Amino acid sequence: MSHHRSPLLRLASAAAAAGAVVLLAGCSASADGETADAASEPLRIVAAATPHQEILEYIRDELVTPEDGLELDIVTETEGVQSNQLIVDDEVDGSFTQHLPYLTQWLVDAGQPEDAIVPTATVHVEPLGLYYNASGDVTTLDDVTEGTSIAITNDVVNQNRALLLLAANDLITLPDGFDVATDTLTVKDVLGDDAINTTGLELSEVDYSLTARAVADGETDLAVVNGNVALQTGLSIDDDTLALESATDNPYANLLTVRKEFADDPRVATLSEYLESPEVASWITETYGSAVLPVNPTS
Repeated sequence: MSHHRSPLLRLASAAAAAGAVVLLAGCSASADGETADAASEPLRIVAAATPHQEILEYIRDELVTPEDGLELDIVTETEGVQSNQLIVDDEVDGSFTQHLPYLTQWLVDAGQPEDAIVPTATVHVEPLGLYYNASGDVTTLDDVTEGTSIAITNDVVNQNRALLLLAANDLITLPDGFDVATDTLTVKDVLGDDAINTTGLELSEVDYSLTARAVADGETDLAVVNGNVALQTGLSIDDDTLALESATDNPYANLLTVRKEFADDPRVATLSEYLESPEVASWITETYGSAVLPVNPTS
């Protein structure tokens, strides 16, 4: 049988950066889950535009050899397209967009088996930052007072992560007995408890992709923004942040994930090896500096 892309996915693929491989080919998995011959099918990966797609394009253009038998069909993740849903619907074979806590929560929320989508490579961390607007009234942590407005993502996993960054900088206080490894904090929890919201912050929940725009446009005083979203919006992790998430032992490393039928696919193994290679780690450091931190050694 052959795959037929949804109109939304065709639009996302058409929006891919110039030079991205868009090879509309037959199916790469049969009905019984057996993967097709690696040399005859492109591997369909949906990726966030920055830095994920750019990393894949570097691998495709600079590292992959004909002997690898690896062709990439890179589909740009766009607003309104849920990458994991594309995977389980067999619209793509895998994604390079997410970290393990997000994947785990999505599988639970979507009612999917815990092994429906599996990680095959661990690549980089995009540290969260507390970003400010240089033309605003809050340009240092000392300026944060009662009524300071902060945009926070509305997805549960990254919302908890953002609130932990605020707590690490004494802008809120974690509840007694809170275990950062197992417990989850939400904006609702903070706004509903003065013992947590000790500074009297005004927190607003916005779409993950709009956090940077909220502070850049002056809609809020501050925003907790993921590194890749900041890059896409033109914010500088070095110049526009008041606080940064630590990358040490950070559980939010970005992964290559694939539908479970592709876990042992030789094309996936080749791509995973490249993603975890010293060459890619060095390229990430040289290209993105402190905004994107490779988790693998550069030599």
